Amino acid sequence: MFELLLKRKVFEADYTEGRLYSRTDDAQCWTYLMDTLEPHAIDWLKEKKTMGRTAIPEGRYTMGFTTSKKFGELTPYLQCVPHFTGILMHPGNTAADTRGCILVGMCDVHHPGTLVNSRHCFEMLQSLLWQNTSPAFSWKIKIL
Repeated sequence: MFELLLKRKVFEADYTEGRLYSRTDDAQCWTYLMDTLEPHAIDWLKEKKTMGRTAIPEGRYTMGFTTSKKFGELTPYLQCVPHFTGILMHPGNTAADTRGCILVGMCDVHHPGTLVNSRHCFEMLQSLLWQNTSPAFSWKIKIL
């Protein structure tokens, strides 16, 4: 099995930054891939979801590919996310580019809450997921 791990690390009022890692069953440790950007992460026991401006709940999700109407290409998506539909992992630069999805790229150290090289990172993620696609492999993502 191929697995992704998204460790959220910066929690701000209008965005959440994280780091994305990967591993296969035979790997002992996680390999850093890229950074992520999402909307504001809430405490689901104390706060309510704001449509388009709330990060998905922590948890473990099965992933697959779907054809994105917006991007016109096969895009990784998360299945069965409570309170959400259509959660994709896609390119973007700021929290304004997501309505709950996970953006991938590299954090811009000069502009907090901003990703750079997003398209390149997205293509790298797509390639990595395709390389690990087979009837024997399923993908999972764990979000902390």
